[in-house]
Amino acid sequence: MVLYKNPAFSPKTLRRSPDGKYLLFGVFDSEDNKQRLLKIPVNGGQEKEVFASREGLRFALADWSPDGKHVYFMDTKARSFWRVEADGGIPVKVWQSKDLVQGFSVKPDGTEILLVKPETVEEIRVIENVTGEVEKIYSGND
Repeated sequence: MVLYKNPAFSPKTLRRSPDGKYLLFGVFDSEDNKQRLLKIPVNGGQEKEVFASREGLRFALADWSPDGKHVYFMDTKARSFWRVEADGGIPVKVWQSKDLVQGFSVKPDGTEILLVKPETVEEIRVIENVTGEVEKIYSGND
């Protein structure tokens, strides 16, 4: 059974609600240049808009709050973290970052949010006895 079909569907945002009744997902509407977060009953039915982005807002990450009453999402362009009611409404900015955030996780009791921030460190290493180390790898002798 196909629940929803759209070429602009974003699988990165697909999440099941904590009570198991709904699926949350994102789509990009090229007609009005907006991203939308939608929810649909897991047994099928009409999708409901949770949030439609403003001009320039782009999200790639979204998930339910542990109680299922809210949806959190990251605005990847402005690097801000938002919360909106699961039935739709006006989003509230929860946090702003100067750095890119690649992921998040909400603590089951809803009191804390873990944000994953990439960090690149460049380094120079010296590898001594390269020939001997390569021979160890291929000979199976550690």
